[in-house]
Amino acid sequence: MPERLRPALDAGWRGDVPRTVWIVRDGAREARSGLLTADVLDGGLQRVTR
Repeated sequence: MPERLRPALDAGWRGDVPRTVWIVRDGAREARSGLLTADVLDGGLQRVTR
């Protein structure tokens, strides 16, 4: 990812991967570092699709 995009997506991210960022309809963001379990991924998808 170009360095200039990093703060636009997640200013708190320091380069650890994998990184998942959920962005909900109102623009609020929730980010997680590391591998996601199926339950965490399903929960995140449920929150952003409401």
